[in-house]
Amino acid sequence: MKYKILCVFLRDHFIEVYVEVCNQYSETMSKAYLNSIKNITSTLNKCFVELYNKHDLLLQENPSNVRLVLPAKAENLTTENRSIFHTMGRENIHNNLEEDPFQGQPKKNAKYTPEVIFKSINLTLLEYVKSEYKFTTEFFNLTEEKNRVIFSGILKNALNYMVDYFKYVYENSYDILGILLAALLNEKNKIHLNSSGYLFLDYYFDKISQILWPRFINLFDLHCKSITNITSANFKLLEKALNGKLLHLRFVDLCVALYKCSLLFNNNQMLKHRIPELKNHFIDLILRVSKEYGSEAERMSYVINSLDSIIFQFSVSSMPEEDLFGIEKILDEYVDKYVNYGLKEYFSLLMDFIKQYANEDSESEMKKLIGDQQVHMTHNEMIQNLEKEQNFKKEPKALSLSLAESIANDFNESYLKKLDAFRDICAKNFGGSKAFRSILKKFLLNVQVNYSILFKEIKINHPSLTSNLQPIHIVMKEIGTRLKQIESSLQF
Repeated sequence: MKYKILCVFLRDHFIEVYVEVCNQYSETMSKAYLNSIKNITSTLNKCFVELYNKHDLLLQENPSNVRLVLPAKAENLTTENRSIFHTMGRENIHNNLEEDPFQGQPKKNAKYTPEVIFKSINLTLLEYVKSEYKFTTEFFNLTEEKNRVIFSGILKNALNYMVDYFKYVYENSYDILGILLAALLNEKNKIHLNSSGYLFLDYYFDKISQILWPRFINLFDLHCKSITNITSANFKLLEKALNGKLLHLRFVDLCVALYKCSLLFNNNQMLKHRIPELKNHFIDLILRVSKEYGSEAERMSYVINSLDSIIFQFSVSSMPEEDLFGIEKILDEYVDKYVNYGLKEYFSLLMDFIKQYANEDSESEMKKLIGDQQVHMTHNEMIQNLEKEQNFKKEPKALSLSLAESIANDFNESYLKKLDAFRDICAKNFGGSKAFRSILKKFLLNVQVNYSILFKEIKINHPSLTSNLQPIHIVMKEIGTRLKQIESSLQF
C-alpha cells in the first residue's frame, strides 16, 4: 500500500498511465489467481474419491450389481452398520461453513468425498475475493462500480476454470448426497457474499448451481425409475438373494439423507416434494409385489412385514413422525385386514352372528372398546362399559335356538385353542415385530367384545342357554392374561 499515493497522483494527473497500471495489475493478478487455483485443484484432486458408480441405484434387476458396502474409503466418513446410502456423517460438512476441512493441507494419502474438496476450494476463493476486493478498492481508490469492473476481470479466468473443474467432477457423478451437499454449500456461500455486498460473484454461483441441480434431478429420477421399472418377479428374486430388510434399509437411508439435506436447505421445496415421491414409489412397489403371492394371508403378511420393517428403520433415524403417517396408515389398514381374516378363519360362526345380529350402534361401540386405550381396562370396567354402551335393536332378528347352540358349543369347546393357534401363526409370520403385537391385541379384543355381544344376545333370546356358555368374566380373564403377556414381552 506504500505506492497508493503514487497511484492517486497518476489517476489525478496522468490518467492514461493510471489506466495502464490498472490493466497491467489486472492481467498479472488474473494469471496469478488462475495458476493458484490450478495448483490447488491439482493437489486436492489427488485426494478426491468417487464413492458410487452407475450401478449404485436403489434397486437393480441383477442382484450381483447391488453393492452392500462401498469399497472406497474416505477420511471424513463415519462407519455405521447401515446401507451405502447412509449419510455417514457427511452432513457435518455444514457445521462450520468458514472452517477449512483440511486446516491448511490434507493428510498424506488420505481420500475425501467431493463436497469436502468443493468446500475447501471455495473457501480459498472466498478469501481471494475478500482480500483482493478490499485491496483494489483502497489501492486504486476506486468507486464501487469501477472496482467491480477491474475486480471481475482479475478473477474471471480463475472462476471459469473452477466452473469447468466442477463440471468435470459432478456431471458424471453418481453421488447424489455429495451433489446436494455441494449445492447447499454453493447457496450458502452466495448468501454470505451477498450479505457482505459482493454481488458480482452471483454469475459464478449460478453457473455452479446450473451444474449441480440438473445432475441431482437426473440421479433422483434414476433412483425412482429403478423402483418403478423393476418387475415384481425380479424384486422377489432380489429379496431372496439379498434379504428384503437390506433393501428396506437402502430405501430408508436414501430418504433420510434427502430429508437431512432438506433441513440444511431450510426445507427446500424441490427436496420437500421429492421425498414423498420416492416413498410413494417404494410403497407402491411393495403393494405391487404382494400380488405375486398366492393366498390372501400371504399377501397381507408380506405387506405388513415390509411396512413394519420400513417404519422401524425410519424410527431409529431422524425422520419426523408426521412424515411416516402415510406409511403407518397403510400398515394399520393391513393389520385390520389381517385381524378380520383371522376372526373369519378361526371364529367364523361368531363373526357370521355378529354380521347378522349386531346393529350399527354395537359396531360403533366395539370400535371404541378395541382401541389401544382399552388394553389396560380391568375386567369389571369392561363389563360395565359393555352394559352401559352396547346397544341392540329393540326388535332384534330372531336368533334360532339351534344356531345359538351351535355358536355357543363351538366357542366353548375350542376358543382357547383357536386363540393360541392364531398366536402361533402370527408368531410364525411376523416374529417378534411391533406388528405382531398390534395384530394380537386387536384380535384378542375383537374376540372379547364379540363374545360379549353374543352372550347378551343369547341372554335376551334364549336365557336358558346362558348356563352352558362360558361366563364373560372367564373369557375376559383368559384374554386379559394374553394381553398382559403381549405387554410384558413380544414373545409368549
